[in-house]
Amino acid sequence: MNGLRIMAAAAALSIFWACGGPAGPPSGGRKPGALMRTVTSDAIVAMDYDRLGDLLGVMLDSTSALRRIDYGKLAGSEAVLSYVYTGSVEPVLAIDAGKASGDTTAAVASVLRQADSLGLQCRYFPTGWEEGAGAALFLFRAKASVPSMLRHLSSGSSIYNAPRFSEAIQAAGHGKGTIYIRGGAAPRIIPRSLAEGIIPRGALTSFLSKCADWAVFTQNGDGSFTVNAAGGEAPGHYPAIFDALETGESRIWEVMPRSAGMAVSECITPGFREAYEAWRDASSNLDQYGRRISSLKKEAGKSPLDWEKETGVKEVAFVSLPEGPVTAVRTSRRKDFADPVENPWQGFAGALYGSLFGAADPLMAAKGEWLLFGDWAALKAFLEAEDFLPQENWPAKNCHFTVYRPGLSIVKGARGTVMNVCKTD
Repeated sequence: MNGLRIMAAAAALSIFWACGGPAGPPSGGRKPGALMRTVTSDAIVAMDYDRLGDLLGVMLDSTSALRRIDYGKLAGSEAVLSYVYTGSVEPVLAIDAGKASGDTTAAVASVLRQADSLGLQCRYFPTGWEEGAGAALFLFRAKASVPSMLRHLSSGSSIYNAPRFSEAIQAAGHGKGTIYIRGGAAPRIIPRSLAEGIIPRGALTSFLSKCADWAVFTQNGDGSFTVNAAGGEAPGHYPAIFDALETGESRIWEVMPRSAGMAVSECITPGFREAYEAWRDASSNLDQYGRRISSLKKEAGKSPLDWEKETGVKEVAFVSLPEGPVTAVRTSRRKDFADPVENPWQGFAGALYGSLFGAADPLMAAKGEWLLFGDWAALKAFLEAEDFLPQENWPAKNCHFTVYRPGLSIVKGARGTVMNVCKTD
């Protein structure tokens, strides 16, 4: 799995961050290895894996020189890859050179030679990087990282001293590796292309920075990732809406064109409106929400709240197409429009379900149970699509919300949040 996809998924998930409490075991799952003590307290990402070979498969930068090295027997060793920000995002790879099977001397020498030819910085500690520790090999891309790392090791400070990191450890599940992502690092690590043209980057990164102190990804044996969060106050975060609600069924895949670059779907189950307003209240913007509802009632002659009840909303989805965004609302009725018509309910979806669902909506159309909102080009593309997302790519049952990008799906359900790789062809 491409590591850049993990970052994109982390950011997409963060739009509706799972801050309602960890889905994993409350006493913690996989315990960090000894090499985690080499990670600096200001690291923005730390990836702790039982095997270096597995870690290389999820590196953030798939073109990194660190991936071009043949590690030989060291590929089966415990390893930690961290990222620090020193004007640019820089990787630091630490490999346990004392627990690999067989004689590792030749493997270490080979790695040192290859790293030097690639312009990488290396430090090898044959007798341990601290008292009682085994041999370790460190690789850096930036020369300036070397003295910083050495000062760090001598000071005894590590990521364990970072705020709320102990909670992050408790949020980890059992698996072959764990990735810890600092919430405040969102502006540094989120791909600029993630929500380009959908959500202003400044607004997105500002929101994500405040969602949680840490996002914790535990890689399962089947390649999926269980996702938990640590830190942050749950009542003020969007996923708290779903904590006491039943799961539902997402069916947007039935009508969603395969060309979609991103999609987010929420199941609207009994009690959603009350839970949504409680979240608004906890977020100190219930009055703003109420004023918006009242304003739309005056403009349209109907309250969005009455429209929601009369329409029988079961699901709301945001779909990003090459032609533009579409907001789709699944209802309890079926009605098809031959062509898009003027939307008498402009602003309703955004006011009722959040700004992500408030994309430009001058026109509306209908397809089966779905009301569709957007501009002419986007709606025509949606209505005339003949190639749809395969059902197996969309997690449909027992979910609160889903996030989709080509190659990835993220689901928040009754048992927590899980990220999966899915086929796109």
